[in-house]
Amino acid sequence: MSSHSFIAPSSAHVWLHCAGAPMMAMLTDDGSETDEAREGTATHWVGFECLQHGRSPADFLGVIAPNSVKVDDGMVESAAHYVEYVRSIPGVSHHLEQRVHASSLHPELWGSCDCWTIDHTTHTLHVADFKHGHRIVEVFENWQLICYAAGVLEQLQIDGIADQLLRVVFHVVQPRAAHPDGIKRRWSVQASDLRGYFDRISAAAHAAYDPAAQCVSGTWCVDCNGRLGCDAGRRAGFSIMQYTADPIPLQLNADQVGTELLLVTEAMDALKGRRTALEQRAQQYLRSGQNVPNHALRPKQGRETWQLDPDAVFAFGDAMGVELRKPQEPITPTQAVAAGIDRAIIDSANMTTRPDRGVELVKDDGQRARRAFGA
Repeated sequence: MSSHSFIAPSSAHVWLHCAGAPMMAMLTDDGSETDEAREGTATHWVGFECLQHGRSPADFLGVIAPNSVKVDDGMVESAAHYVEYVRSIPGVSHHLEQRVHASSLHPELWGSCDCWTIDHTTHTLHVADFKHGHRIVEVFENWQLICYAAGVLEQLQIDGIADQLLRVVFHVVQPRAAHPDGIKRRWSVQASDLRGYFDRISAAAHAAYDPAAQCVSGTWCVDCNGRLGCDAGRRAGFSIMQYTADPIPLQLNADQVGTELLLVTEAMDALKGRRTALEQRAQQYLRSGQNVPNHALRPKQGRETWQLDPDAVFAFGDAMGVELRKPQEPITPTQAVAAGIDRAIIDSANMTTRPDRGVELVKDDGQRARRAFGA
């Protein structure tokens, strides 16, 4: 069986609006992952291992995850937030990374839920998702979580009477996203009130299997795996670029400003999806040795960390008259400099390191090559 459903819950927010997205993804997606996606997968693995075996995220610092990504301190910190939060959710048992099937909505609708548990004392089903990325993911009307809830309710054999007595609480834990509601967000709803959402998901899922399914561009293009080969997205991108290049010598009233601002914002989100797809393909060409005009790859380094063990860092700080201790570990090198440590001393003694984090795509007009060869 494939590891991903044709209509995966994780992309429900895409195929819910664009019926042609799953087929386009199947035809054009080469299966490659970005460095950010691979880091997210490794961080999820840390969280799962901790919850499954009662371990601490700190135990995994420097460990190579199954997908060959080395776990760094940022990943450990992110996983720690998730693990702590999940452990606080009440329930009989926490079902982790369990595949759930929402067959009642569509026979092929299934996916792996990060965590779900049911608290029989309060008649509450909890469904949680861990997001390691920076881009904000809302918990309210989160279609991925709603798909998981449909599958769990089906597994628990919750019928149209029992769902009126059951509360569903959705959780999103996103440690690296700056959200006004914080890094741990929840949405509570009566299970019976999800029926309308289930109907919409079912209709969209069946539409995705229609041979005549059409692609529709929009803000959801950002997350579509088939966006690079999508003509609808390409045409929309060119239209947006043409529109933004046109002068608009109009005195707009408040209503016109509000309407156009919404349209432009949504258009920019759609164009961002196109840009992301092109960046990923450009990286693939450059990694294979092909030239991509106006672009190059540059090494990307992680956050600066100490090469010394904690006791040595503490001793160094004491010798310099600067407190470098947090409760159980040293402050970061950057914080140490801010606290009064001379940067030159740290650098001259090679006390720190910056882990290799792969490469990133940058604009390149040939200036680097000219500088390197003295042109």
